[in-house]
Amino acid sequence: MTDTAPLTPASPAVETTGASVAPASSPPAHAAPVVAPLKIPLAATLLRVAWMSIVLGLFVQATVMLVQATWPASWASELLGKITWSVFICTALAIASAASKAAPGMVGLMGLMAAPVSVAAARTVQKTVAGGMSGAAAAAPIVVAPGPWELAILKGVQYAIFGWLICRAQRKGTLKAHLAVSVPIGVAFAVYIVCRAWATTPPDMLKPLGLIARGVGDASATVGCSVVLWAAVALAAAKSAAGRASA
Repeated sequence: MTDTAPLTPASPAVETTGASVAPASSPPAHAAPVVAPLKIPLAATLLRVAWMSIVLGLFVQATVMLVQATWPASWASELLGKITWSVFICTALAIASAASKAAPGMVGLMGLMAAPVSVAAARTVQKTVAGGMSGAAAAAPIVVAPGPWELAILKGVQYAIFGWLICRAQRKGTLKAHLAVSVPIGVAFAVYIVCRAWATTPPDMLKPLGLIARGVGDASATVGCSVVLWAAVALAAAKSAAGRASA
């Protein structure tokens, strides 16, 4: 009876050409730990979008009044209308971006659907508040031109483009990328609105400074929305990173 050598795992065959073969390198003993991606809470991000949208509405109204160099009698209704618009549209885009994991098509579709709803909501709030006020505030016109339906369609197209492009800017994560999208879109559509209003307003009702203020307000709302979307995610990411560092 012969002795049998203990079984050992077979080593893979290695072909040699006369030169010595270095042993396979083993992984380092202290490999760098794998860092998990930051988890950004959706609820906290949407809350930031909401309160920053309120600030945006205040900023847009202040900008319009500064350009007009007047304190309009209907300032309260205008202010609440702008706040309603900014909260609705910015929150809708933030929800679409989070739900679709920043899919440009889905965010653009949300912009197409949410913008007309936001226009209707802002108009309803503005009319309701103005109707509850007396004197000049109640009689103040809300919109001369474009009309309600034209404005709703125009805003739908604007924020479909805006949503699709801003979603791509979010992948870069920089404020510069967000502004590169929002500034041209905001200015282009604001110029159209001003020109459309100028062409359709009777000469005796034409107030150039008021139309310019309207265009500035419209453009600043678009640019401001991009800043809100960028800042909400940036603040959430910074807070998550700080929490991980302290853990």
